[in-house]
Amino acid sequence: MKDYQAAYEACKLQAQIWKQEARTANHTIAQIYQAITGAKGEPGNWNGAEPVKALIAERDALLSR
Repeated sequence: MKDYQAAYEACKLQAQIWKQEARTANHTIAQIYQAITGAKGEPGNWNGAEPVKALIAERDALLSR
């Protein structure tokens, strides 16, 4: 029974670690969205990478002039 309890505790700890990593990643993504949209209130990241792609395309267009 001790082995099962130890495995349970290890799984529980790993899940907590992954949960915190996900929070950190989501916060980073939110900061990126704010930076590339000029902090004009991009409501979320459900637009995928489109705002980032658009900014890169704009930059590339300016560099190719």
